[in-house]
Amino acid sequence: MTPVKYDAEKIMQTFIWTALLLLTCSIFSTFSAYFFSILIRQIIGTFVATICAYVLLPLITCHYINKLSVRKYAWNDMILRHALLTLSMVEGLLTGYILSNRILHNLSPFAALTPFFIGIIAPLLHSARQNERSLLILITIIGSFTCHIAIGILFGLTFPYILLTVFYTMISFITLQLLIANNDGTMVFTHIYQFAILYFSLLAESFVYKLFGTKS
Repeated sequence: MTPVKYDAEKIMQTFIWTALLLLTCSIFSTFSAYFFSILIRQIIGTFVATICAYVLLPLITCHYINKLSVRKYAWNDMILRHALLTLSMVEGLLTGYILSNRILHNLSPFAALTPFFIGIIAPLLHSARQNERSLLILITIIGSFTCHIAIGILFGLTFPYILLTVFYTMISFITLQLLIANNDGTMVFTHIYQFAILYFSLLAESFVYKLFGTKS
């Protein structure tokens, strides 16, 4: 990797907000799985919920982001941030309902940890005048992965936990690489990167739960 500099403020804003989106989604997913799944089942079937969560809503959101990102107004930034926050709530309710009949018998990794770690470390490295891309990626990716594994060791490390950790880490790694590579100084909005982490994290979660989760 070449010693390319990075925009620490842009990375911090992108990944801290992404961590908030993932945390919000996890909270709503937990409430949906344990308290609201019976109610939601009366309104919408599992198949329709799956199509909405993994196809329709992501397509609509992606179109909405691309449309509003054309005009780079501060107002559009606020609209898109809150639209993504609303999406994370709805996705949490839907995915919690979809996966409510599947159980992983040990703790799952916290999806928000990796983007939060990246968002915190990036400005710290920058302030220490160590703002090279290779160093940022090395410290944030290895550091966040190590934190996940340490938590897993404390509460029970299983193969599904490790697999989800690898997925979450790779998603953030690829997104961070793309964000740095495409930030040529003219980039204003980074909502599409936030959306990408949220969406692919949900896909990874669904894959692992369907593959290794036992029916409740």
